[in-house]
Amino acid sequence: LDKSTVSNINLFRLIDEVITLTKSRSKHIQKNIFFNNKPISESSELIISTNKTLLAHVLFNLIINSTQALESCLDSNTPPIINIVIDASNQDFTKIMIKDNGPGLRDGVHKMIFNPFFTTKETGTGLGLSICKNLLKKIGGNIKNIKSDNGACFLIELPNENTHN
Repeated sequence: LDKSTVSNINLFRLIDEVITLTKSRSKHIQKNIFFNNKPISESSELIISTNKTLLAHVLFNLIINSTQALESCLDSNTPPIINIVIDASNQDFTKIMIKDNGPGLRDGVHKMIFNPFFTTKETGTGLGLSICKNLLKKIGGNIKNIKSDNGACFLIELPNENTHN
């Protein structure tokens, strides 16, 4: 872990910035951010110590993936939603769950989605989730897919070395 690239950041503000960066693709999708099971307010803060650029890259990729999955089912009567759920109740890890109400992952792909060049998209390179996993490893974090009955769900765990709220 390269400590020179680590700084204290407000996780809520970073997520907000990433959502803004995805707006051209995802403006038609409702995005909700929750912290310890409550919606966050403008003044909410959660300061974490991490590499802002690498974490932003991972969040951007996951939100774009959700957006693309949700676009495939926009005709339905259910409004497309991406929920970003932050849990700082664990002393060792801050958890960020990104969950959408799209078609989800079909059976059998769960084990392969982090492999380089594996894709379920017609035009995908299959590198996005593999890169996310490697970037998170660089900052001491981890990502896993959580099986879900409704949509796709990814869980990021970041170490709480210097996190405080």
